[in-house]
Amino acid sequence: MIGVLWIIVGAVFISGPWSLFWILGGLVFIAIGMLSGIKNQKDQLVILKFMEENNKKYPEGHFVGMWMGIGIAIFTGVGVPVAFATGNPGLLGIGPALGVSIGLAIGSGIENKYKKEGKIRSLTEEERKRKKIGITIGVISLVAFFLVGLLIFLSRI
Repeated sequence: MIGVLWIIVGAVFISGPWSLFWILGGLVFIAIGMLSGIKNQKDQLVILKFMEENNKKYPEGHFVGMWMGIGIAIFTGVGVPVAFATGNPGLLGIGPALGVSIGLAIGSGIENKYKKEGKIRSLTEEERKRKKIGITIGVISLVAFFLVGLLIFLSRI
């Protein structure tokens, strides 16, 4: 979520080459958040085995996160031609913003459907712990990128 806000700020409020810095920073936050959830292939296999044993029950938020990632990946390509066509690099953030909103809508719909079927389970204690660690890393990164950007901006005034 922090990465999405970072991209939107870069696309809407910042102009010029700084916009690209903000958008790339947002993409870094999103990648860190996605990578912090599952450490390695062994963890992935443990999670898959657990899901098979538990009748294909998915953790809460699984489909929302997955479809937001898919939406960002697909719609990021939309922002590039729009930015080049208009000559405004600030419009690069339109693609990921559209991807987040469309992915959120699709993921929520699928999640609600599966919740009604009883295929959504609450997060385990380890999943909650990993989620907290990911959020903490994201917030620290956000503050660090913001301060670096602010310092660079103020040094050029």
